Amino acid sequence: MVTVKITDRHFSDGQTEIELSKVQYMKLKLNQSICIGKRKKAGWSGEAQFYISTCERHGYFLDYQHGWKNHFQCPECYQRELLRSGLAPKLARKSKPIAIPIHQTKSLALSKR
Repeated sequence: MVTVKITDRHFSDGQTEIELSKVQYMKLKLNQSICIGKRKKAGWSGEAQFYISTCERHGYFLDYQHGWKNHFQCPECYQRELLRSGLAPKLARKSKPIAIPIHQTKSLALSKR
């Protein structure tokens, strides 16, 4: 077993340690996301599969698949994007950041609605 530190904004307020098998750890090192099982967040009506994924800037994070492309979102990158864009200053000040995909951070064109 290998212990890995991950950013968890879904079930805790920051860093969490999780134990992975050697096979799971190798998949993670090869930039693959690994499924850690179904979980239910407070306020949700059902469960979702949660994964550990990798951000090139911030390391490992816990997330579920988003959108029709089933992408993962780094909470640190999204928080930074919110602050830089100024589109949602009230959201950016909340304690738990929302997330956008790391692979879309550079090319994402946020528009005012």
